[in-house]
Amino acid sequence: MKTFLLTLCTIAYLQSYSQMSVIGIPDSVANVSHPTSNGAYTITNSNPLNHNGTAFTNPPITVNCVNNCKSDYLYFYDLDLNIPPNFIITGVEVIHGRGACNQGSWNIDSIHLAYNGAIIGTAKRDSASVSEKDTLGSSSDVWNAMLTPGIVNSNSFGLFINSTGTGICTFMQSDIRVKVYYNYPLDSKNNPVQSNSPIIWYSKGSVHIENSKNKEKAHFRLYDITGKLLMDKALVPTENETIFLKSLFTEGIYIVSVVSNTFVHSQKIIIE
Repeated sequence: MKTFLLTLCTIAYLQSYSQMSVIGIPDSVANVSHPTSNGAYTITNSNPLNHNGTAFTNPPITVNCVNNCKSDYLYFYDLDLNIPPNFIITGVEVIHGRGACNQGSWNIDSIHLAYNGAIIGTAKRDSASVSEKDTLGSSSDVWNAMLTPGIVNSNSFGLFINSTGTGICTFMQSDIRVKVYYNYPLDSKNNPVQSNSPIIWYSKGSVHIENSKNKEKAHFRLYDITGKLLMDKALVPTENETIFLKSLFTEGIYIVSVVSNTFVHSQKIIIE
């Protein structure tokens, strides 16, 4: 009967997860050789690039490139993203600002996701004859790449961009922001509940963990709605646990999870 009641409590407190997102701005950039390139970007004071919230104060730039110029790749990285383990990456948006061309000329940028210094997924193309800012991708577009929190949290995750000019253009990458969308999968989707798995429920400001049948090492973790890890506590196998949260954290929405090598149980709670 006790297990049945705890299960009912868990179901009652489970809520549907809304999609979350976080924006990464690159701190570093480097030229990477492109096989058809006839020009590299000039990089000044590149580490960091000094983004002021709307643009780089020290953008990579090439001035008055020759007709039909093609650039090396620019590799933007160090996005400083922090998405918790086991979250599902659902989409990537790139806010892209770039320079302009002389009248009658066009600039085409090919933009790729990158990891460990190599392209992943498929490219998106952004063309303009004047200085513009566009948003590429969406909350449900992963650019045909297999993305995980481990990949996007890596300092090597970022973008490869190379430019092709038709006519005389000023190649400049004035603004790069990468918005990553993610969801935490519900247990029913990715972790079938086993008879010895912990059960979590939230009541009166405390998280209760029924852990008496679990013999594995596990951790209790608490995240805010942006995915920032706020608490990581080791659980003692076969011992139940009550963790009082209301006095430690401000009112709002949080995600709690119990994680081991074989299971992840999670739910969204509201501290009020």
